[in-house]
Amino acid sequence: MKKRLPVFSLRILGLGFLVAGFFCGEVMLLAPAYAAAAPDKSLSAILERISTAAEDVVTVSSRMEQEKHLRVFDEVLKASGRFAFQRPDCWRWELAKPVKSGLAVCGGHGRRWHENGGEVKQFKLADEPWLQHFAAQVTA
Repeated sequence: MKKRLPVFSLRILGLGFLVAGFFCGEVMLLAPAYAAAAPDKSLSAILERISTAAEDVVTVSSRMEQEKHLRVFDEVLKASGRFAFQRPDCWRWELAKPVKSGLAVCGGHGRRWHENGGEVKQFKLADEPWLQHFAAQVTA
């Protein structure tokens, strides 16, 4: 029997996918080039060079595919979609599968949508403490 994850859990999982995808993607894109070229192979020196190179990056976007292995489910939970970030404080997370849903934030305002929910819902970041914390991490 196929087990379905509740909608609210998918939203929480998706947010985790975005964080992991964004930070892993940035390091994976920049680290190999700097590690190969860096005469000083220490981790702190490599991270400093990546940080310096990333200062000029204005936008980052990518497709994402994630798998979640949970003991409570026999099947692996899979999700795919896109994420994007634009300096200084705009970001978007959007799932295409298993359900179409998303979240976009720019400044102190955001929108969220879900294929089963109908309309796009507006919100203020100040009214969403967990998103405020996430936004602070993404835009740091």
